[in-house]
Amino acid sequence: MALQLTTSKQLLREPGRYAWSPLLCSTMLGISLQELAFILGVSEFALHRRPDAPIVQRRLGAFAEVLDWLLVITPDVESAAFHLKNTPIRALKQRTLLETIGDGEYEKALRYLQTIVGGQNG
Repeated sequence: MALQLTTSKQLLREPGRYAWSPLLCSTMLGISLQELAFILGVSEFALHRRPDAPIVQRRLGAFAEVLDWLLVITPDVESAAFHLKNTPIRALKQRTLLETIGDGEYEKALRYLQTIVGGQNG
């Protein structure tokens, strides 16, 4: 039987919904919605009142893509969340993945994880 990996769709979407949930995202990370809004570069109002707004969904979707690649490396959700928030990465100028995302550099975080999954050292 093949191992079934947890995905961001399972973690960050409410059952039967197609939109990313800011509340589920902040809960998984153990941070407030205010902190999540800052990291994503959106207003708290948008997260609370307009979570389906295109900009919120784009930013959460980019975060979810980074999370999916991290879950390939670290399948345990708690461990992945810990490393996302706490592990400084030399290739990302000693920033964590979450700090890199907060700096608007989703692509760098994504490329780093893709490189690791591809077998290179980080």
